[in-house]
Amino acid sequence: MWAKRELAFALMQRKYENRIIPILLKECNYQRFHWTLDTFQIIKCTQDFKEGCRELLRVWNIKLKP
Repeated sequence: MWAKRELAFALMQRKYENRIIPILLKECNYQRFHWTLDTFQIIKCTQDFKEGCRELLRVWNIKLKP
């Protein structure tokens, strides 16, 4: 319930526009959580957590140090 409220609040705030990045840790029907999640780029960590973290850093434009 609280996660739904927090998402609804963030969706109504301009300061969070283009800043919401859902992270999927476990396969689920996330569309039931909120219909707008289909419109976001979702980072999937369901198969490979490290690869999901790399993808999130790429979206944030943060490069890993060698």
